[in-house]
Amino acid sequence: MQITQFEISADKTQMDITITDAAAVSVLRLWKDFDYQDFSLAKDLSAKLTGSATESIAITLDDIGEVVFDGVYYLQAEDTDEVSIDVTAELTRYKECILDKIITANLGNKCLTENNTDILNAHSTLFSLAYAIELNFVNETIKLLSMLQIYCSDECKSCGGYNNIDDYSIRVFNDPDIVIGGGDIV
Repeated sequence: MQITQFEISADKTQMDITITDAAAVSVLRLWKDFDYQDFSLAKDLSAKLTGSATESIAITLDDIGEVVFDGVYYLQAEDTDEVSIDVTAELTRYKECILDKIITANLGNKCLTENNTDILNAHSTLFSLAYAIELNFVNETIKLLSMLQIYCSDECKSCGGYNNIDDYSIRVFNDPDIVIGGGDIV
């Protein structure tokens, strides 16, 4: 038995899962972010199993009680002989955080001469997180995610607070005459 596909769909409405050699799979669990292996916090998705040799399962946001996919997800399938684990993620929040900090650090600076090691480290951490997820390195994924969560939160006092950006129109070069998203350039 093996999880051969575990990914968030392109339209971000569901997780697509494929498990091969799956006829004997009896347990399917999902965790998010730092909850991995805390069985009291696992979402039990075993009811989605059909007993087919190849399981093709769609997990919706409603199935897991989420509004949007955000963060790292761990899937574990079990039969009587083996356990298969896979990891997937939606990292837009962290990408947006780093982009915001890059823009903020360089506003008004015509030459990118600012040496901002915090941003460089965060960017490297984000890439490392993506590699850890791709390679199913669960322990490394958890450590790297923890680092990014601190950097992209108010806990990181040296790197400034962070909230998700909802309105880009107020951020463009601090110029009130430039509006993004349908406004006119005055």
